Amino acid sequence: MQRITFGGLARWAFLGSSILSLPASAQNATGTLVGHVKDATGAIIPNADVTITNVGTQEARNVTTNEAGDYTVPLLKPGSYQVSVSAPGFKKETTSGIVLNVDQTARVETLLSVGGTTETVNVASSALNLDTDTATVGQLITGQQIAELPLNGRNFQDLMFLAPGAVNNPGGNQSAGRLTISGSGTSAVSLGGSRGASEGYTVDGTSILDVGFGTPISGLSLDDISEFNELTKSYSAAYGFSLNQINITSKSGTNDFHGTGFEFLRNSAVDAPFHGYNPTNGAVPLLQQNQFGYALGGPVWIPKVYNGRNKTFFFANYEGFRQNTGGQSAPVSVPLADEMNAKFDANVLGNFTTAQLGGAAGTLTQCGHTYKVGDPHPLFNPFDPAGCSFAAAADGSYTIPSGSISQLGKLIMTPDIYYPAGPNTTGPSIGVQNYLFASKGLFNFNQQNYRVDQVLGAKDLIFFKMTWNNESQTATSYTPPNATSTVQPGYLYTVTETHTFSPNFTNQLRVGYAHGKWEREPSGTITPADIASIGFPNVFTAPGANYPRLEFDTNNLNDGLTYNGGGAFVGAISSSINQIWDFGDSATWVVNRHTLTFGFSGRKVRYDPINGAGLGRINYNGQYSGDNFADALLGAGAAVALVQLGPLSNPAVNPGAHLHLNRYAPYVQDDWKVSNNLTLNLGLRYEFIATPFEEQNNFLWPDFDAAGGALYIANHKTVAAYAASIPSPHRPASTFLRQMACVAPVRLRKKTLLHVSASLIGCLEATRPWFAVASASTSTLSKQTNTQPAPWVSIQPQRL
Repeated sequence: MQRITFGGLARWAFLGSSILSLPASAQNATGTLVGHVKDATGAIIPNADVTITNVGTQEARNVTTNEAGDYTVPLLKPGSYQVSVSAPGFKKETTSGIVLNVDQTARVETLLSVGGTTETVNVASSALNLDTDTATVGQLITGQQIAELPLNGRNFQDLMFLAPGAVNNPGGNQSAGRLTISGSGTSAVSLGGSRGASEGYTVDGTSILDVGFGTPISGLSLDDISEFNELTKSYSAAYGFSLNQINITSKSGTNDFHGTGFEFLRNSAVDAPFHGYNPTNGAVPLLQQNQFGYALGGPVWIPKVYNGRNKTFFFANYEGFRQNTGGQSAPVSVPLADEMNAKFDANVLGNFTTAQLGGAAGTLTQCGHTYKVGDPHPLFNPFDPAGCSFAAAADGSYTIPSGSISQLGKLIMTPDIYYPAGPNTTGPSIGVQNYLFASKGLFNFNQQNYRVDQVLGAKDLIFFKMTWNNESQTATSYTPPNATSTVQPGYLYTVTETHTFSPNFTNQLRVGYAHGKWEREPSGTITPADIASIGFPNVFTAPGANYPRLEFDTNNLNDGLTYNGGGAFVGAISSSINQIWDFGDSATWVVNRHTLTFGFSGRKVRYDPINGAGLGRINYNGQYSGDNFADALLGAGAAVALVQLGPLSNPAVNPGAHLHLNRYAPYVQDDWKVSNNLTLNLGLRYEFIATPFEEQNNFLWPDFDAAGGALYIANHKTVAAYAASIPSPHRPASTFLRQMACVAPVRLRKKTLLHVSASLIGCLEATRPWFAVASASTSTLSKQTNTQPAPWVSIQPQRL
């Protein structure tokens, strides 16, 4: 299950501080230079001419000091700068070596000496200036750290641990789903005690956040990252949509050509054996790993055709990763060979326990026999009216007659579909990891990054950035249908234009698009013959469907035995697709002692999750026969979620949900320099989160508080078709929309697929915090739309 969380339909934020604090900048990868000019006596110098020059590209911005001798130059891309100040009657002073980082407000204090304007005083900036102009709490990861710190796997997220309070959050969808290259196993990073999904990742201002996993939609090449900042507290009103901001800026070209190439090699043929290696266990596991790439940047220069120095710059980067692994797998737990032939002996069934009989003095009377704690547990026949057991052999074992085995049970007994024919290890086999197999894995990664910067005159700068990314992984398993293949392509495009209307008014416009896909599918699909043999009525098979998924309830097992950690997960395709339009405009206006920043940002996200269930999910816990695997062979499921065609279904329509999640946020910020020793930073931001809607209008909402329970349905056609089969009160969308803010507007479609097997997604309504978006349709709707909070469990098992 994947989950999305929202903060609220709308959010106001008022930010204020009475310290020297950060002037707001647009939600992109820029910085700000501020300064104060005075003479040797300490008198301020108004109307001084100030020129800020990017050393690498010679881009220049000209401003004048105000009546207080101050100036502010916003929306500068990170890099090395030079500041020149001149005024009549004073020597010109040039300060060099000023390094401006992403999200930084750097201060330059200038002291002019009396003299002629033709005289110049050169000053080198200190590398250890005290930052007195920002209230933001965060951690800057500089380009030097990125280039020089060793990283196993070259994953930029590993550098996030340099921040105090940053920890890895392994487990869940974030680590089990997305592909990452990380020697430390980084999946989701928690900053300052926040959840791992609390970070918002942007590259040059454009979001790359997968709203399902809460992680970046793709990895990023270290050679393409100039630097990044982790903002956790007191940041500008220009930032929002996430609790913590990971603001990444990409590298750009300069007037000089710079390049690099690299290759990192690991190979088991030349590596030393790993710690704890035992030669008696066989050869060292296979590892062939290569990580390689290049980076090149500079001016666009075509001999005798075009010289782009000071005007046009490029940066290109490629990174590849190849990993081939093999060797003996970690052991897994599989059924015994006798169990695969429907035979269960006393060691497998065990004895009655106090938990099963409700206490030490508990008893169970069934089929004329009373069982006490410690008595051997028979194998009950769940379809016997008197509740008797199957016939026991002389050795105390039980064999299920072939006529009692369900159609699906016969497939389960077939070796190399769900399980192998039996254990292949020596020693005890019951309730332990008893099977080893040859493990093989392939992991490929390719990423290309390109950026072009263009100076369009004295007042306009524009750049275009694009990233193409593709990752894939294949992994074997203990049976072929359990093997998986995962692909993870991603794309990013950003255009940013900065225009200087006047020395005191600057505007930046940005439009970006990111597309990320994660898809995991089984190595094979169920055959038509096997579909027919199961005998499900009106079976619906989505593209790539595999066998029904078996799950053993590890929290409520009758016999305590599980196989492969809880089931055989031979599901269909699971995927998470994100399409993100991210756009914004930010203007900065310097008026006397006020630096006003105002703008607008928006994100339009389409999120398409598909939770692969194949031909459904069936849960077993041994409550009917006394053994969970026997229940599976008998078709006695404790909980069932089937995928079948209903009267409104169309197999041509993708069974996944298509969620639209749109957010918009205007903001304004005033950095008011009250005096030379006091700056007030005041910000106001309004975030509007539009009502999420499903593209095919397939939202359902169970209401457990309504008298008798209620199921709210957004689609009128669904209500008309299923009203007679829904066991609880139902209400059409028109009534529902008046009561709840989280349901989509009614959007009727000629082709509609009713979703019932629900996954829960966080909503914004406080009193009813969940809505359901299902993954498939069914003709037995009443079983999946029960409004009771507990899973549906029948008194008598349904044969499957």
